[in-house]
Amino acid sequence: MTVFYCDICGAPMILEKNLSTIKYRSNKHKRRRFKCSVCDFKKTIWSDGDCDEKFIPQMGIDEVSEMFKQEEENRET
Repeated sequence: MTVFYCDICGAPMILEKNLSTIKYRSNKHKRRRFKCSVCDFKKTIWSDGDCDEKFIPQMGIDEVSEMFKQEEENRET
């Protein structure tokens, strides 16, 4: 299992709870909530862990870009 570290103090985080699975873009993603062993900071991490922090924001940017393009096309007609 991947070890996650706190964004605030850098201490190792421990698994607090497994959350329900969410369907996102026809894929199922498991979610887990971790708690810092020192400062009690909590963070929800999706199935791919660190990878999700890099790519999920980009997915949101891509979706907004697609919506913007569609709005431009709708205004032209």
